Amino acid sequence: MQRLNRLLQRLWDVGNTALVVEQNRQVIEIADHVVDMGPGAGADGGRMQFEGTPQAIRDSGTIAGRLLARPLHLRAEVREPHGAVTVRSARAHNLTGFDAEVPLVVLTAVTDLANERIVLDEPTSGLHPADVDRINTLFADLVDAGAKLVVVGHNLWVIAQADHIIDIGPGAGSDGGGLVFTGTPSRILNSSDSVTGRALAIACGRR
Repeated sequence: MQRLNRLLQRLWDVGNTALVVEQNRQVIEIADHVVDMGPGAGADGGRMQFEGTPQAIRDSGTIAGRLLARPLHLRAEVREPHGAVTVRSARAHNLTGFDAEVPLVVLTAVTDLANERIVLDEPTSGLHPADVDRINTLFADLVDAGAKLVVVGHNLWVIAQADHIIDIGPGAGSDGGGLVFTGTPSRILNSSDSVTGRALAIACGRR
């Protein structure tokens, strides 16, 4: 996401106009102007809720504004896994041949990985922020009921609520594919090698 933001800023710097339809807070925060559609998604939305700067939307009282203004909170107590599945010599696509354990009966977030294998791949893509909260609640209910859930994605709201993170990077495509970090959300905040950890720390108000 940082790479996308840098590319967008380069476009603006040379005089281009960019219109980006996106719910990711990292993109919203670098915008000059924000148009918030809602209040919900689908049939519950479609009406303009706010127009102005990223700072002003935080004070607007809209659903998106309240979510942007609220620092992310990491899961206070991670669930204890019941066994694990070991992935060995992962080499598909751009992966570099690492081993990783995927714990069972917990929510595992896998970052910076595309087109793999996996129970849910980017399930929050295109969702309204309010719906991301709902899907996090659904994930928690599934895991508490005994489901083994692996979510591939970059949404910080989801990553913050995970029990276990497998961070793959450090970049995307040919710049990634390596195992950067495995562990809990609270530990990734202090990982100097993890771009995801730095972004999560900022979103949580830790930096």
